[in-house]
Amino acid sequence: MPFNSLAFLSQFLPLFLAAFWLAGRFGTGRTVATAVVLAASLVFFQAAGGWYSLGIGLASLSLTYLIGSRLCRSDGAGMRRVLFFAGLLSGLLPLIFFKYKFAFSQSLPGFWADIGMPLALSFLVFQQVTFLFEMNRDGAVCPRPLDYFAAVLFFPKLVCGPLTSVCDVARQIGTSGGQRDARRDLWIGATYLSLGLFKKAVLSDPLRPAVDAVYSSLAAGATLPMAEAWTGLLLFFLMLYFDFSGYTDIAIGLARACGIVLPGNFKSPLKACSLADFWSRWHATLTKFLMGVIYNPLALWRTRASMRTRPGRLRMFFETAAFPAVVTMLVSGIWHGGGWSFIIFGLLHGLGLTVNQAWRQFKAPRLPAVAGWAATFVFVMVSLIFFRAADVPTAARMLASLAGVGAEGAPRAASLPDWRILWVAAAAAAIALGLPNSHQIMGEEKAAPGILGGLRWAPTLPWAAGALACAVCAVALLWRFGSPPFVYSAF
Repeated sequence: MPFNSLAFLSQFLPLFLAAFWLAGRFGTGRTVATAVVLAASLVFFQAAGGWYSLGIGLASLSLTYLIGSRLCRSDGAGMRRVLFFAGLLSGLLPLIFFKYKFAFSQSLPGFWADIGMPLALSFLVFQQVTFLFEMNRDGAVCPRPLDYFAAVLFFPKLVCGPLTSVCDVARQIGTSGGQRDARRDLWIGATYLSLGLFKKAVLSDPLRPAVDAVYSSLAAGATLPMAEAWTGLLLFFLMLYFDFSGYTDIAIGLARACGIVLPGNFKSPLKACSLADFWSRWHATLTKFLMGVIYNPLALWRTRASMRTRPGRLRMFFETAAFPAVVTMLVSGIWHGGGWSFIIFGLLHGLGLTVNQAWRQFKAPRLPAVAGWAATFVFVMVSLIFFRAADVPTAARMLASLAGVGAEGAPRAASLPDWRILWVAAAAAAIALGLPNSHQIMGEEKAAPGILGGLRWAPTLPWAAGALACAVCAVALLWRFGSPPFVYSAF
């Protein structure tokens, strides 16, 4: 039951909102509204992933809560350290198993070798790690089991994020049912929902068949003409952006309709002028998580070690900047999926960030903004080959096609998309590069100056008509062509 399904939009969502607001209005205390959120999230989880995913998710979350609650109450530094790392292992080991069981599938019994990846396990593990870090802080207060499960399983962010503070979401859920400005939150939530559906159904989904045709041909052993390869690569970049940012807008809108504020996750990443700038804009909550959990601790550790040994400038750069960047992005690649292609994807971005940092730290000539933007755009787009390709040989054929190598004499397995798809791609590129992002339009993030930068939402009839038009267009396409899954639901 994904967000872009008619069953979700016409049945689940209206019933949930009605139950939630009735609980907030007539319920006694915050427990009723929280219970409604948890019940709805469990129903959504089961409908989307089945009893198998729900059971594994609940078991993993229960173990983490038991460890986290004990961690919160523990006074001894040694015991806290043991509990913290035990909690990390309890969440990370199942994730590593399901992501990389292909590496040792030959030695597994048939049942274990055949089981699939549970829905939302990756994002649940990230939330579990966040919870453990919160419980490890001095003065932390462990939420009630009801609040914890409702916050982690909160269905708008369950499958693909954004990543949030567990305690913050638990607090918001507990106080949201009777907040003072419910009408405005419903307006804002409905607008975010309409924008997200429009991104998904109108700008992303129409590009999917052309992208799938290109990569299916590559997987079958074909090498493509250069024009087809570059076109397919650009279409995938646009499709991925509007698919994932559309999901995030829908998630933020659904939460906001309940009076719950989720953080922004996409801040016009296609406008980034450096790779570091790109990662501060793309899946921003994941970047913040990785910086706090991996990059900053590694950089601090190596910086303290360097203060004792006093290495040269170059060695210090590699120890305190390059090493943490490569490790962090390698973990990001491994998290995204099993296989060498995701490892290469992570290493590429780790090396790219190292070059980015070296360029600034060693004061290389500053590139013009246009050159920085073009280099970042092309680098990210090319690196996404390893994100989309089924395996490394398929990615290698795509790289060869981009360079025009091997296309002559090869079967013409794909052709340029028809003009309708190219028009959608042109419109998508113009929106991504020329218009403010959703958070800027909603007035929740500062926009760049200019005529289009001054585009601001207001609770007025024209804005309501525009949001309704976006929703109608999206629903019409969903009705006509179905509901393709969100790309990141596979992770």
